[in-house]
Amino acid sequence: MEVLEKAIERALDGGWDMFGWKPALVSWSIRKSDGALRVNIRVGSNPPSVQTIVYSLEAVIFDLDFAKALFGEGLDGGRPAWKFRIQDLAISTDRLK
Repeated sequence: MEVLEKAIERALDGGWDMFGWKPALVSWSIRKSDGALRVNIRVGSNPPSVQTIVYSLEAVIFDLDFAKALFGEGLDGGRPAWKFRIQDLAISTDRLK
């Protein structure tokens, strides 16, 4: 879970909008029981409330915008960096270096 948490932080810093919820984002966490991503967002304005949306790990890992924000869109080996890094990630033992 720690690796995924670091990857999510890195992707958010890289501009990932967390499935479009970043402007309303209150907090997020990884659910220990099944590893799902819990996103808490602010809804409404008078008074605002918090709603929780749950995404599977697969939804996060295979999200194109997540990959682009995590690995960047510059070129690496003649290919977009995010494509190169995802392929490398699949075979790497230390996935975030």
